[in-house]
Parts: sequence; C-alpha cells; structure tokens
Amino acid sequence: MSDIFEGLEKEYTALSVSLGQKVTALSRGSAAYDREANIATAEEELSQADDLLQQMELEARSVGVKERPRLQTRLKGYKSDVSSLRKEIKEARAEVKREQLMTGGRSPPEHADQEQRLLQINERARRGTEKLRQAQATALEAEAIGANIMNDLRSQRETIMHATGTLQRANEGLMRGGKVLGSIGRRALANKLLMWLMILLLALMILLLMYLELFGGKKGGGGKHANSTRGRSLQQDDRL
Repeated sequence: MSDIFEGLEKEYTALSVSLGQKVTALSRGSAAYDREANIATAEEELSQADDLLQQMELEARSVGVKERPRLQTRLKGYKSDVSSLRKEIKEARAEVKREQLMTGGRSPPEHADQEQRLLQINERARRGTEKLRQAQATALEAEAIGANIMNDLRSQRETIMHATGTLQRANEGLMRGGKVLGSIGRRALANKLLMWLMILLLALMILLLMYLELFGGKKGGGGKHANSTRGRSLQQDDRL
C-alpha cells in the first residue's frame, strides 16, 4: 500500500472519531446555541474529512492495478460513513433552526463572538473545499488528457512499427529483385560475348575459304602447264 495513502487514512480515522463524538453530543439535551456551535465545528471537520477522502481517492488511482480495488472498497465505506454523519449534522442543524424560530432566534451575548468566529471558520472551510474540488477536477481532466495522449502515442507507435516492417519487407524484395536482375545481366553479357565469338569464327572461316579458293587454284594450274610442256619435249626426242 502507498505510504501517502496510509498517512491520509490515519488522519481520516482520527478525524472520523472526533466527528463521531461531536455528532453524538448533538443528540444530547443542550441549549440551542451550544448545539449550533458544535454543529459548526462538526461541519468544519466534515469538510476536512471530504478533503482527505478526495486526496485518498487520487492516491488510490495512482497505485498498482492489483491493489487499487481493495483501496477503492475501503474508500467506498469511508464515504458511506461520512454521508451518514453529514445527514445527522443536517438534521441537527434543522432542529436547532426550529428551536431558534420558536424562541425568537436569540442567543446569549457571550456566545455571539464565538458563533461569528465559527461561521467565519465554516466559510473558509467551504471555500477551501471548493478550491480543492476544482483542483481535483483539474487533476482528473489532466489525467484523462494524459491517458488520451498515451493512447495516441501507442497507436502511432504501432503504426510506425507496421510501416517499418512494410519498408523492411519492401527492401528485402528490392534486394532480391536486384540480385535477379544482376544475374540476368550477367547471362545476357555472356550470351552476347558468345555470339560475337561465333561471328568472329565464321568470318575467319569465310576468309580462309576465300583465300584457298583464290590462291590454291592458281598454284594447281601452273603445275599442269609445266607437266604438259615436259611431255611434248619427250615426244619430240623420241621422234628424233
């Protein structure tokens, strides 16, 4: 449990005991002005109890999820007790007002200053309670805004992670495509070189054939002419 919550709870317990005693005293037979003074004091302590419960509620919201339900259950019981005390004080004040109306609303002079001071204290307590409630409303609003911001950041984080995964997959696809294109380019270059080599070989073979056709035929004709001349010379010698 939070140390702050325990401190507030102890303070509330002491205040609740004091408040219960004052409420019990209101039911006893006493003068109207005495009861009115006790009612003013009880209302001031009741306002303090409300402030403590509001602080305890804020502290309970800041604890862990597992411990929060137990603290909220205790707070619910405290609020119920305060509500009962408030009802009793309200009934006691209504009774005092009825008695004052019946007696003309006169109070002894020695208690006039005390009643005025108690009224001033009660007014200051009321203003303090109102300020605390406004601060609580502001804190709750800030908490809601913070929760919305966290939800937005969580959503943006998921979107960024999804986009990052998509970009990574696209990058991997581009790398694979680059490898495929590189392999195709290398095969195309090898095929091109092979084609030029075959063209070169065919050109060499054609040139070789042309050379043999041109120069190989002339050599063969000269040899036949020399053999014919030699044959005719031999025939003339035989005739002689």
